[in-house]
Amino acid sequence: MKQKIIIGTIIAVAVIGTIIALIFILKPAKGVNTNSEIESFEYNFGSGEGTWDEYKITIRDGKYHMTGTGYNSSTININRDITESDMEKLNNIIKDNNIDSWDGFDESDDNVLDGYGFKLIVKYKNGDDIEAEGYMKYPDNYKKGHNALEEFLESFSY
Repeated sequence: MKQKIIIGTIIAVAVIGTIIALIFILKPAKGVNTNSEIESFEYNFGSGEGTWDEYKITIRDGKYHMTGTGYNSSTININRDITESDMEKLNNIIKDNNIDSWDGFDESDDNVLDGYGFKLIVKYKNGDDIEAEGYMKYPDNYKKGHNALEEFLESFSY
């Protein structure tokens, strides 16, 4: 009798464990539909003692409007309308560099007093968004994605 209870318990635990594992395996990832148009964009990066750049794109008077401000030794100063074609380029950068995979990243190393940080918020017209931030910790593909974003954004300051 005791053996049957033990075997039954083992089987029950195995079945429950399998069900729980399947739930996590089959559960779809949140995912961001980057096929929608971007409604707003915000990207800030730099360090407290060094340069700090802030870029924002919003819709103003029916047009996309970009502002870019640089702090400390940064010389970024942008205040202009940009085209829908520019926004398509931005969205292609996000897609091509898997920046949507940053969504939900929120890590920091608070032991570093003057390190480097970033914050990204992209809102799509379909209601999806990408929100990520880090301080001395970054998503796996951060450097490639950051370089592509920075190159695109800085091109508007000339």
